[in-house]
This record gives sequence, structure tokens and C-alpha cells, in this order.
Amino acid sequence: MAGGDLCSYYPERMILGMLKDVVGSEELLSIPFDLKHGPKEAKMVLEQLNKNINVIMSSSSGRVLDAAAALLGICKHRTYQGEPSMKLESTAKAGDRASFELHPLISDNIFDTSSLLYELYELKNDHNVADLAYAYEDAFAKGVAQLAIRTAKKNRIDIIGLTGGVAYNEHIACRIKDEVKEAGFEFICHNRVPCGDAGVSLGQALVASLKKEEEKEE
Repeated sequence: MAGGDLCSYYPERMILGMLKDVVGSEELLSIPFDLKHGPKEAKMVLEQLNKNINVIMSSSSGRVLDAAAALLGICKHRTYQGEPSMKLESTAKAGDRASFELHPLISDNIFDTSSLLYELYELKNDHNVADLAYAYEDAFAKGVAQLAIRTAKKNRIDIIGLTGGVAYNEHIACRIKDEVKEAGFEFICHNRVPCGDAGVSLGQALVASLKKEEEKEE
């Protein structure tokens, strides 16, 4: 994430970060980015990435989905929390499941989301945006599920749970659920507590309350 949280407001920065090692700089800069300071900003972001200046490594699913939304031209500037990912989900709802598939790549227990975004980049001029959005979400969900299934098998775990803001995405959550159950595992997700930051806040409050009770007992 070049520039840290700037990537959440300008998700095209995530495209540069995710594809810089997959696509050559010249080809990458040929993408018509709509960054705040124009084409020169894309060059500066690439230089920032190459020199590792104010670059934060992130495993956020939200940023991966935001990058796809920006690449497909669905949302390039975030004006409210979760906007790019939510607009990607909305667009994907009109997509055709049978149209084509993208292929999640997992190597050494790492889901290569850069490879998935590159596949989307390669196909973005060959299909309509709704089908591309659907295929990307579908492949993302399968990749997450496959990684969880591998880890569960390795550690002899019978239950796989889904949490975090991405669990609000109905398509992704249902796809993960189907993959997990088909593999013979029990699937659990939030029912009463919110999936995202509100759930984290509740958990923090609960931990603080328990610590306070422990202090009283001492």
C-alpha cells in the first residue's frame, strides 16, 4: 500500500502495488489512471514502491476488492466507507455465472491475489464489466475457501469460520460457504455480532470488561 491509507481513498494505487511485479512499468503506466494529481502521480507511486518509501504490506481483502473495482472503472475514488467494494458487489449481481471463470492461484499457503488481478487485467477488454466483476468475486471466494480448507485439513480442524468486512458481501460469503461445506467441513459466520469493525469494537469492549473483572478479583 503505497502511501498507506491513501490506497483506501484512491484504489488505483493498489493496482500499481499489486501489478508492479507482474506487468512492466511501461505497460502499467499506459493504463488510464484517474489519480488526484494525474499521470505524474502514477509514476511517483511506482517510484515509491520500487524504493519502498512509506509502503505498507497489507493482507486486507477490502483493498484487493477495491483494486478490482478501480481496474474495471466501477469506482476509482472512495467517497464513503467501503464504496469501491460495495459497488463491485452491486455490479457483480448482474453478472453471468456461466460466462467464464478466473483461476485463483495458491502457492506455499499464500493466495496470490496479484495473479488474480492480473488475470482480470488481461481479460477486461474481452467481457462486459458485470461478468468480470462476478468472475473476480467468485475466484476470490474460491481462493479464500481453498486456503482455509488446506489449513483446516493440515491442522485437523472440523469447523471453518468467516469474519471481517468481506463477509458482508453475500456472493463471496455464499461461495465460500458452498466450497467449505462441499469439502466436508462445518461452516460458521456471524449471526448476532457484525462481521466488520463493529464486531471488533464489541470484542475489544468484552476483553476490557473481563480484564476489569480480573483486576477486581485480585
